[in-house]
Amino acid sequence: MKITDRFGTIDKKQAEKLGYEILPGDEWLKQDVDILIPAALENSITEENVSHIKPRVKIIICGANGPVTPEAEDHLEKKGVVVIPDFLANAGGVVCSYFEQVQSNQNYYWTKEEVLANLTIR
Repeated sequence: MKITDRFGTIDKKQAEKLGYEILPGDEWLKQDVDILIPAALENSITEENVSHIKPRVKIIICGANGPVTPEAEDHLEKKGVVVIPDFLANAGGVVCSYFEQVQSNQNYYWTKEEVLANLTIR
């Protein structure tokens, strides 16, 4: 919280002062880790960049909506990487994206309480 503005944007200079490493945007994909969590953009892992994923990665947890393209998923499956899809890993986010679409289509605004009430399983 100390390095973000009121919109949640990270102040990179402040982060560096606190010792955080700042990497180019696509470097997350190349990290030598066990688990990758694409959690920001659709189509983050594609046929063109799937080869950048290190062999150590065994699980990809889709936090964003549709972050892995079908072609990339085919490559990952052949390598034995388990891909947990967004509708399981980020069910609340997927449902809330639907709520946003409904509100936009109806030109209507729901309060936080209404969103949470609609998100609750009845």
